[in-house]
Amino acid sequence: MQDTIPKDQGTVDLESHEDGRHVGDAVVLMGDNINDEKLAKAASRKPAILLRLAMWGLFGVVFSWMPLGIDMLKDLIKLDGVEYKSIIGNGELFVISAVIATGAVGEVAAADFPAKGKIFRIVCGAICGLSCLANSAAYAIFSPESPTPNGDIATISLVSFAFATITSAFCIGLAAGR
Repeated sequence: MQDTIPKDQGTVDLESHEDGRHVGDAVVLMGDNINDEKLAKAASRKPAILLRLAMWGLFGVVFSWMPLGIDMLKDLIKLDGVEYKSIIGNGELFVISAVIATGAVGEVAAADFPAKGKIFRIVCGAICGLSCLANSAAYAIFSPESPTPNGDIATISLVSFAFATITSAFCIGLAAGR
């Protein structure tokens, strides 16, 4: 056992906290100091949340771009030049965004949350669900509209992808931090 344990800024001296106990690398104070206990729990969950977000980012987001990346490589090999609207101008990114958002909704739905803060988690899950619905509708509406790649569709799908990814990251982080 160490004499001091690092805490956000500065250290906590165990000798000055007779009622302290260890939880991971943090000191939790017993009695009236509830905020320290919450901070200790949050600090112990942070690595798990970051790992979950990193794994989701790599396998859920980056790998979902693989078909579009291969399409881009195909254009590079032809030496015709690559334009972003030729890669994502047909609405494929709407489908990828819908799948990412749906996965995040599944993560939040499967996680067991305490009663406190459940409404915030439901709202985040609902926003991801609406993102999935909006992306699916956008794909159904915009992609068959023009047989050639369209810059407007590419721009809208990029914005939609960014929104779906950010809201999904919140859902994944919430599910990991339960």
